[in-house]
Amino acid sequence: MCDRDTKVCYKCERILSVTEFHYNKNSKDGLQHRCKKCRANLERAAGRQRIRNKRYSFCKNYDKVMERYDTTTNCECCGKKFSNIKYNMVNTKCIDHQDDIIRGIICGACNLGIGHLGDNIIGVTNAVEYLRRENGY
Repeated sequence: MCDRDTKVCYKCERILSVTEFHYNKNSKDGLQHRCKKCRANLERAAGRQRIRNKRYSFCKNYDKVMERYDTTTNCECCGKKFSNIKYNMVNTKCIDHQDDIIRGIICGACNLGIGHLGDNIIGVTNAVEYLRRENGY
């Protein structure tokens, strides 16, 4: 602590007003070591990771898929950029629930479509045949 009115944040190393820190009765000065902004960023990141771990950690190939999750920019099914997809149908995981594996990282619309078609090749093939027959392809 520089003086009674300021403190250095452990994370960002900025000198801030003590009002920028949450209270912590267990620390010597009675304040958290990280400023409110750094603590919020840490909790947000930890929360996202907890959600990911909770939802998909049962999958056998979880770690392998998560390595490429944050770098995947396009749907692996339709090819659209995730930033251009409407209605918050952003990147999600396509899960094979019989084998407990994550098939890939696809947009929500493709994930819903595959699910509604029975989550199998037969359903998708039937849909393709229908479109060919009805549209004259």
